[in-house]
Amino acid sequence: MLLAAKYEEIHPPGVDEFVYISDNTYTRAEILAMEGTILNRLQFELSVATPKVFLNRFIKAAQIGGVCDPRAASLCHYLCELTLQEYAFLKYSPSMLAAASLRLALHAAGLPAWTATLEATSGYSAEVLNECVSDVLLVYRKAESNSLQAVREKYSHAKFLRVSLLSPPVEAP
Repeated sequence: MLLAAKYEEIHPPGVDEFVYISDNTYTRAEILAMEGTILNRLQFELSVATPKVFLNRFIKAAQIGGVCDPRAASLCHYLCELTLQEYAFLKYSPSMLAAASLRLALHAAGLPAWTATLEATSGYSAEVLNECVSDVLLVYRKAESNSLQAVREKYSHAKFLRVSLLSPPVEAP
């Protein structure tokens, strides 16, 4: 609980409070020792990289390169969130999902689908992304009929430029 509180809370409870709520079952030293044991076992890796982390970086590179407008950026976020509902996308790394979502979003928006700047920033060539882009496009095409509509509903609002209402492209870039 101490680790979870430190990770999630702005003002986590102190160690002495955990001693108190455990009815003095554990001493301060025991709680701190267990915290150290858990952190060492996890090798201090408490979170994982998600596509969102990479997405923001890739979108920024595309905007600096002049190939990404706000609608394409919002569409990119939408496509990336659609993949979170599908187990099939676990085979792709988070960075590849982000790059493929951006490539498809740029293509769907009629913008240059992949540039040398994006290739250098992401580390992926257009050819390497083809399979993942095709899979994202399939999910995009099925989004309207998917039983899970929360993401589609979210991106149908003006705040997100109603990108979920856009028709998917006929073919992948």
